[in-house]
Amino acid sequence: GVNMHNKFMFIYLCLFIGFFVVDIFCQHNPKDLQSRYGFVFGSNSQYQLGIQTNSSINSYIGLHPHVSNLFSTLPVVNISNGVSHTIALTEWGSVYSWGTGHRGELGVVSEVSESPGMLTSFDEFSNIDLLGKRVSQVDAGAHHNIALIGDYVFTWGDNKYKQLGAPIPSIVTWPTEVVNWTAPIPANYSSTSNTTFIRKSQRVNCTSCRPVVENLEFTSSLIWASGIKFQLGIKLVRAKMFRSVALTIEGTVWVWGDNRDGLIGIASEEDSIYPSKIESGFKVAQDVCLGSDFFVVLDESNRVWVWGDNHRGQLGLGDGAPKTVGSPVENPYFREKNITHISCGYQHVILRSEKQKRVYAFGDNEYGQLGLNNFDSHNCPQEIEYLRGFNIASLTTGRGHNILLTKTSGIFVWGLNNQGQLGIGDTTTRPHPTRLVSLEALGLRVSSAGYASSFVWTGHELEFPENTYEPPKTGALIPMNANRNLDSPE
Repeated sequence: GVNMHNKFMFIYLCLFIGFFVVDIFCQHNPKDLQSRYGFVFGSNSQYQLGIQTNSSINSYIGLHPHVSNLFSTLPVVNISNGVSHTIALTEWGSVYSWGTGHRGELGVVSEVSESPGMLTSFDEFSNIDLLGKRVSQVDAGAHHNIALIGDYVFTWGDNKYKQLGAPIPSIVTWPTEVVNWTAPIPANYSSTSNTTFIRKSQRVNCTSCRPVVENLEFTSSLIWASGIKFQLGIKLVRAKMFRSVALTIEGTVWVWGDNRDGLIGIASEEDSIYPSKIESGFKVAQDVCLGSDFFVVLDESNRVWVWGDNHRGQLGLGDGAPKTVGSPVENPYFREKNITHISCGYQHVILRSEKQKRVYAFGDNEYGQLGLNNFDSHNCPQEIEYLRGFNIASLTTGRGHNILLTKTSGIFVWGLNNQGQLGIGDTTTRPHPTRLVSLEALGLRVSSAGYASSFVWTGHELEFPENTYEPPKTGALIPMNANRNLDSPE
């Protein structure tokens, strides 16, 4: 009887392992990645490109597009770049980090990672039931990160300016949930719901929607967890420099972090420890982006709202506008422009209308990042006429450079190029959109422009156009080739 029982247990175990392996293989089939690939270029001084190199060839690799095996081994959907670190999100919901993380931004104890490493499962850092939930968004600030899992927001890294959204240590090396949203208690909220905060093995239960936890003794081993989502329904999270922002499905915007000079749009001028709702201006937001010290919102009527620092014209409000705007105001220039996409650099903004096929820019132009073929900053929106008529697949802004990919496999770069972040083989700044000919007609659809690094990749199953070469081998340097087919407006 015992032997028979053991045989049944053995068979059951084998079947269980078999089903598990089949499930994993079906979800993460390596064959799905064979036609995906991507390129990196720009600064690798802190290993933020994820390439293991020696210093003698480091600068050369940065100046030219370099094939990265990251994109052929992982189904990358998003990459975000801080000052010295990079994080990536895959279709599977896994998060990878690499670069230099002296402020905890890598999400691990290690301060340097030359190649991508996966963060430990998020549910190890809380008592939330995250079963079945995957990370759907990530973004990087200067030295901190933000991630969205379902309706839960996690942050980690530098917390000097309270950009993590919690009264916790100045450096946090693990994903930490943002739990105290200073929202009015919902009408259908149950007072019996509990929020649990964990410090070591101790638990403190709160039955308030806005728990007061300042009396707890916070240590470096603090872990936060919450069983309340406050019914906000977060749909988008972003980070930049020392601030964080979240957008709800109802169109409300929440901000926290560095509030020097009252730039984040709330009444107080102190750093916002907890997320605070923007109460004035727009009614329903559909998108939000933030620069180093300003914010831009696109509302449900495709109108553009701005607030924050305006010393470099980054609010686009024209001559005579205040140098600091403490609450959202509409930029009237875009009322009839049908803007559909907004993207914020550190001190400049790029907007586009998908319907009208036009691209606009304003703000700081010290490095030619506005694409207007000059180096004059503009406090009034200007159209980048060279880009009129293009069908754009992706447009991303970095600190002072931009990357644009068209739906016909064209790629344009412009702006700051002091560390080769334009990928054109030199360090000369380009004040106008410049074709990156070496990567054209390769089916690239997704881009990420970081502080001084750039990433472009296919992002999907690729069907090669005729008369193009096969995907290059991992590690290959891509030479400039002026004979490639050029893209043209459609």
